[in-house]
Amino acid sequence: MAHQAPLKYIFYFAATPEKVWEGFVSRESNRILFIRISEMIGYVTPKDMLAGHQQEIQAERDRKLDAAKEQRKNRRQGAA
Repeated sequence: MAHQAPLKYIFYFAATPEKVWEGFVSRESNRILFIRISEMIGYVTPKDMLAGHQQEIQAERDRKLDAAKEQRKNRRQGAA
């Protein structure tokens, strides 16, 4: 099997180095980041899968996404 190059990710942050570092090491920032990334990729914990909560979790995420889209739409209309 051929050697595969590791994936590289580049992030740009509009913040001071101190704030960026705080974002990496802060417990709250890590919790928020993990939740947002998990929601973006549709991750459901194995515990929730086994308990049969996958559909309700996905429905709640869809509801939140729809609400956020509506808020952005209203803000754009209000700014115009």
